[in-house]
Amino acid sequence: MEHKGEKQDFAARLEGIVARSCAGSHPAREEILFLLGQDLEGDKAQLVRRRARALALEVTEGTGRVWSALGLDSRPCSMNCAFCSFGEQWGLVREEHIWTNEEVVCTARLAVAGGASWVTLRTTEFYSLDRLCALAARVRAEVAGDYALVVNTGELDAQAARQLLEAGVTGVYHSLRLGEGTSTRFDPKVRLATMTCVRDAGLQLYTMVEPLGPEHTNEEIADRLLVAHACRASLSGVMARINVAGTPLGGTKQVGEALLCLVTAVSRICAGRRVRDICAVPPTRAALESGANTVTIEIGAIPRSEVTSYRTAWNDFGLTQAGALLREAGYACAVPGEGTTV
Repeated sequence: MEHKGEKQDFAARLEGIVARSCAGSHPAREEILFLLGQDLEGDKAQLVRRRARALALEVTEGTGRVWSALGLDSRPCSMNCAFCSFGEQWGLVREEHIWTNEEVVCTARLAVAGGASWVTLRTTEFYSLDRLCALAARVRAEVAGDYALVVNTGELDAQAARQLLEAGVTGVYHSLRLGEGTSTRFDPKVRLATMTCVRDAGLQLYTMVEPLGPEHTNEEIADRLLVAHACRASLSGVMARINVAGTPLGGTKQVGEALLCLVTAVSRICAGRRVRDICAVPPTRAALESGANTVTIEIGAIPRSEVTSYRTAWNDFGLTQAGALLREAGYACAVPGEGTTV
C-alpha cells in the first residue's frame, strides 16, 4: 500500500516534469521511463493521465480535431510487414484496387466540409510519386477550406519531399515503427532519413508510437517519443496494433486500453506546449480523457484489416461518430453531429 508521503513525492516529481516540458525542456529518457513504469491500474498512472488531460485542455483550448485518412490503393506488397494485411506472403489481398482521382477529390471535399482538420492521402509503399503529387495538387486546387493536406506513403528523399511541398502538401505522416527492422524489412536508418528529409524540406512531420503491441518495452516506447521530439513532429500520439487474422501476428494478444491511455498521457506530457495535437488510435473516450485531442477516421484501403470496404468508414467510425466522441470527452469540435456523410 502506498503511503501518503510517497504519493505526494510522486505528484511533486510529475509536476516538475510537466513544468520543465512546458518550459521547453523535453523530458529526459529516464523521466519518460519513470512515467511509463507505473502500475497501469494504479493511482499514480491515473494521476499521470489526469495531469495530461489538464495539459491537453490548456494547450488545445479545449478543442478536439479529426484526422481523416483516405486509403488510395490496396495491393500485395513485397515488404511483408508482420502486422500488415497487404503482405503478399499472407495472401489476404490478391487483387489491386486503386481509387480514381474523382473519388479522392469527392471524398476529400466531404471530409473538409464535415469539419476534418487533415486530409491524408495514404498509399501503399510503391505508389507512384508523380501520380501522388498530381493528385495532391488536384485536391488542393479543387477542395476549398482550411485543412492540412497530408501524405502517408513510401520512403522519400530530399527531392521527393520538395516535390510534395510544391504540389501543395502540408506534411507527411511517417514513423520509425516499433519493431522496425525485425517485424518489418525496413532499415531504421532509411526511415529516419525520410523523416529528416520531410522536416528539412519545410513540410510538417506527423508521427506516432506505433504499432504498439504488448511485447514492446517501455524503453522502446521512450525511444520513439524521443525520435518524435528530435524530428520536431507537429503531431504525436500512439496507435495500438491490430493483430489481423492471417498475418504472422494474427491471434496474438492486443494491448489493453490502460496501456494505450498511459502512453497517450506520456506523449502529451513530452509534447509540452510545443505540440498541440496528440492522437490516439483506436479512438476511445478514455484516451481522450488521458491527453489526446485528435481522433482518426479512415475510409478506403486499410492495412489493419483483412476486409476492406471502399465506400464506408472503417469500423463504422465516421465524422458523426468522431464528433460525438470528442464532445463526450469534453472537447469543442468543428465536426457536426447527425447527417455527416463520411
